[in-house]
Amino acid sequence: MRSMSRRTVAQAAVGMGMGGFAIGRIASVFAQGATPVMPVQPLAYASLRIRQLSDAALRPEIDEIVVNEFAPVVQALDGYAGYLLGDVIEDATQNLSLVVMSEASQIGGFDTAAEEFVAGLDPKFEVETPTTAEGDVLAIGAPPVSDATPMATPVVEGAAVSGYAAVRIYESLPDTDPREFAPLVANGFVPIVQALSGFEGYLYFVTEGGFVSVSIFDSEESAMQSNEEGVAWSAENLTAYTPGNPQIINSTIVFADLPVLQLGV
Repeated sequence: MRSMSRRTVAQAAVGMGMGGFAIGRIASVFAQGATPVMPVQPLAYASLRIRQLSDAALRPEIDEIVVNEFAPVVQALDGYAGYLLGDVIEDATQNLSLVVMSEASQIGGFDTAAEEFVAGLDPKFEVETPTTAEGDVLAIGAPPVSDATPMATPVVEGAAVSGYAAVRIYESLPDTDPREFAPLVANGFVPIVQALSGFEGYLYFVTEGGFVSVSIFDSEESAMQSNEEGVAWSAENLTAYTPGNPQIINSTIVFADLPVLQLGV
């Protein structure tokens, strides 16, 4: 893959990224031009959840249980479009999950499955209510078809992989709508992150109070660079929509299967 060097980041230092799976090309399904336009239609619905365990020693064990017992259940849900499990780098007691459904109405099926799964776990894995950010997916990026991997094919059983994912959670300024600049993300930022070495996937989705950017790579170095590029790009292009300074969550990937990236093929 190509590498890309850009401007110096004029924001606070950022950390490494999470990521590593998938196929496809950038999904240029949005209106052309760099000027915000009318809101686009959602491509899917994503829910990011961060869970705090009581002990770091529990994380490898629960990861194995989730991959072997829960992930197959999620893959079988109506509307399933992707699932990722990662270990947060900065906090060994945290893991995160990203589930993608075809439509917002189908997230309830995942919620029910998750509740039933948690109810059957050993009490030692009990966690507080997960931190959640969810909303409509409005931009997707994936590598060129020539770099395709099985990770973006439908229902990959046991798709445990390695890689890094960088999650940037932004707040919106009052009276602004992050849906308005989805075309700018698709046509302006996605090509930048797509050009970084080892790029394997990208999702942008809006939330009740802002928006989330997820970049996926095969190396920690590239994932870190995607954070730098994301912070710098938003500082140059989105000052009318966000105060910047996103919350950055970095993780190593334990499991990833994102057929939603086929929308970028």
